[in-house]
Amino acid sequence: MIIFNKGLTLQAFYCTPMDYLTSVPAWLYFKYVHRMTGEVIEFWVDALGTSNTNRYARYVINPLSVFGTSTEGMWTYTIQETTDEEVVPPSTNMILESGYMYLYPASTFEPTKYEGQDNSFIAYNG
Repeated sequence: MIIFNKGLTLQAFYCTPMDYLTSVPAWLYFKYVHRMTGEVIEFWVDALGTSNTNRYARYVINPLSVFGTSTEGMWTYTIQETTDEEVVPPSTNMILESGYMYLYPASTFEPTKYEGQDNSFIAYNG
């Protein structure tokens, strides 16, 4: 599962699209779909400019610009190969990877801290 935080300007994530490449594409097409609202986010990443260590690859995106106004929560994603940026591959192209992504809000949740409670309790039987 990929986890993004909307408040970050740069965030790395790892995936394995190189396992099923049929050719050497210049671009990877990422499509994210929110599971509740159906909202769609699409972006392209330069496949040749990424670091590839063994079977996983590291990519860096700007979640603030990609997901800045998007709904938080659970998303599904697919990765397909394409030969040019801004070209949506046909649905017949093989999906290189699919999975889930969780999008956190820009500000992280912090629980309320209660202080000053007296921990000396008297228990009565009866």
